[in-house]
Amino acid sequence: AELGVDCGFTRADSFVYTTKPETVETLEREAEAAAEAGLPATYVTDVDLDVPAIGAVKFASQAHFHPRRWLLALADEIEKAGGKIVEGVRAEGVDELGGTRVRTSSGEVRAGEVVVATHYPVFDRGLYFARLDPVRDLVVAGPIEGNHAPQGMFLDADTHHSVRSYLNEGVPYTIVGGEHYRVGDSV
Repeated sequence: AELGVDCGFTRADSFVYTTKPETVETLEREAEAAAEAGLPATYVTDVDLDVPAIGAVKFASQAHFHPRRWLLALADEIEKAGGKIVEGVRAEGVDELGGTRVRTSSGEVRAGEVVVATHYPVFDRGLYFARLDPVRDLVVAGPIEGNHAPQGMFLDADTHHSVRSYLNEGVPYTIVGGEHYRVGDSV
């Protein structure tokens, strides 16, 4: 809001739901714990999605926005503030002695602060990479006719399938994802 980024920011309810009776108690406990922690969470038995959900943790009024548009605007602001964004260069290591230095395939970068924001731990001193399973998710998106796009964000607690909607030039689209597979396996 402070930067006026046009990223389609809205608020929407988010649901982590189940279709399996054996998961209901876990979701009830999750909703209770989240509410006790001060989050806007409740347990509900009805979700506005055409699936046979029998229960869900509902998180009210969550941030819903277009991540790429937000990141492009954030990148512009970083550069306006004197930062530099480097693409196509591999980070090979971080040295923290005598200031922070990042060793890259194109030389060294010095910085006051370094944020490593990757899905996979690239500077892994604890050998966590050995416990990770690289996976890819399959996602499909398309326009929805009429007012049938789901209102909210939905995640199946058991399968991790995800459904959410967005507007593209005034046309409602729905994104469905979560059919994941291990990298290197045949699909």
